[in-house]
Amino acid sequence: GFQTQAAASSKLDRRSAALPDVETLLASLDQQGLEPRLVTSLLARLRHSDGLKLLSALEERQEANIYHYNSLLNSFSKDSSWSLALAFLEKMSRRKVQKDTISVNAAIRACALAECWQKSLELLQVMQHEMLRSDTISFNSAISG
Repeated sequence: GFQTQAAASSKLDRRSAALPDVETLLASLDQQGLEPRLVTSLLARLRHSDGLKLLSALEERQEANIYHYNSLLNSFSKDSSWSLALAFLEKMSRRKVQKDTISVNAAIRACALAECWQKSLELLQVMQHEMLRSDTISFNSAISG
């Protein structure tokens, strides 16, 4: 149950190289489900392709939440995968997942780190158009690249 998953998460934190493969995670989902916070943590640390597979499985089960989407978006921003971040924002819109400030900030950061400052500025406009509150992180991310 939860204690077993918490212990597994703690062990993963200590040995980040010991991440389970996505098939093992999916099998665990099939057998017992995974605690949502553990899934959020894993999505941030899996390779993009594995994170997308895991999120897809969560979507099929209608168990994906905004925290899962944002965790994966943040992983895209860490390695400047701006095109993946933008495509993922579009996917969220198609799936009717309400983006929030954190979602767009992660995409802004990915664009800025890849020196796609025009895209960063466009995302600031998207925030305004969609009535999302931009914050210090939004503006700092857009200009920091």
